[in-house]
Amino acid sequence: MARICLYGDLQRFGRRIDLRVKTGAEAIRALATQLPAFRQKLNDGWYQVRIAGRDAGETELSARLNEPLANGAVIHIVPRLAGAKSGGVFQVVLGAALIAVAWWNPVGWLGAAAV
Repeated sequence: MARICLYGDLQRFGRRIDLRVKTGAEAIRALATQLPAFRQKLNDGWYQVRIAGRDAGETELSARLNEPLANGAVIHIVPRLAGAKSGGVFQVVLGAALIAVAWWNPVGWLGAAAV
């Protein structure tokens, strides 16, 4: 079980959402599938993403979203201004990248193909 915490204008989809998922990518996919407006909102913005206590920047986003989550892990998604910089305090990623990584998961496909 993982908890997804949404902030700012994303809270209209819920503040805290508990999902039985194995990865962050699976959590994003689940929310975007059940809430099409959530998917559109992510596509239109920039976000700070923190998974299990560590920020995920653009360079490691795919790896972090596809890491197995510990039971009780928390994913925070915080809206930020487009292109906002903070001097390294936190990393900001394009929402479209979150959606793309959540849907493009070659590891999952390889595992499914091997069965």
